[in-house]
Amino acid sequence: QVDAIVALTHLSFSEDRRLAERFPEIDVIVGGHEHYPITAIQNRTLISKSGSDAKFVARIDINRRPPGAVERFYELIPITSALKDEPRTAAVVASYLAKLGIELDAVVGRTRIALDGIAQRLRSGETNLGNLVADAIRAEAQADVAIVNAGGIRGDRVRAAGPISRRDVLEIHPFSNSVCKVVVSGRVVLQALNSGVSRLPAAAGQFPQVSGLTMRVDANASPGSRVRDVRVLGQPLDLDREYTVALPDFMLLGGDGYTMFASQQVLVGPESGKRMAQVLEEYIAARREVGPSTEGRIEVLR
Repeated sequence: QVDAIVALTHLSFSEDRRLAERFPEIDVIVGGHEHYPITAIQNRTLISKSGSDAKFVARIDINRRPPGAVERFYELIPITSALKDEPRTAAVVASYLAKLGIELDAVVGRTRIALDGIAQRLRSGETNLGNLVADAIRAEAQADVAIVNAGGIRGDRVRAAGPISRRDVLEIHPFSNSVCKVVVSGRVVLQALNSGVSRLPAAAGQFPQVSGLTMRVDANASPGSRVRDVRVLGQPLDLDREYTVALPDFMLLGGDGYTMFASQQVLVGPESGKRMAQVLEEYIAARREVGPSTEGRIEVLR
């Protein structure tokens, strides 16, 4: 017997709502996934999402009153400099920063122009930072094309022109994903691209940032048939021809709905591919200076 039921989830808001409908006994759902704050009541269940990147924290106080009613007191607290550091936690953070600071602040290269890492734009269209990451993994894998889920590119800010540090690289890709390489038909490439843009006009982590190909996307068409005029290295996509594709292991393993890669021939798997952060760092360092631009790789018709 318990006083309250709290579900910790990483589902979309619509999925959290369905969960509350199916299990009305849940008192509170503390969720993730969306990168902006959401607070809602579904029947009797409080659904709370406090966004991303430690911009807010949700405080929820739960109190059970006789004869069993549950009270929930909610507050969304912005994380700003007005909040004082907890001394013991700050001391632990400072000790790690002292050890890692020199390595993290090492400059690996420069960018001639600002890098657009705003999540809303990365997850709904082409950006120059998306192009840079996709170009880096395609060069590493020596593949015909690269497809990167935009949700794997983080930071949610525009990085000014100038030095790029190792810290910047890790902020762009803070995960341990590795670069994989598969052989697939043009039909599978098209299926993957259609899956990636299926949630437009909503911004979504599955949106594909690409290298080696261009495409037009009709956001008003039915999901599954939105991608048109795909060209690989300037030539029309041949649905029956085989292409090599560089992609993160997250996508190879079906993440963000990219299930079409699961049964394809794998040339470089997760266990042997380089880490994406390392690949991006080496790509920038080898060129010393980068200046990616938006080139019309993805034209979205809205």
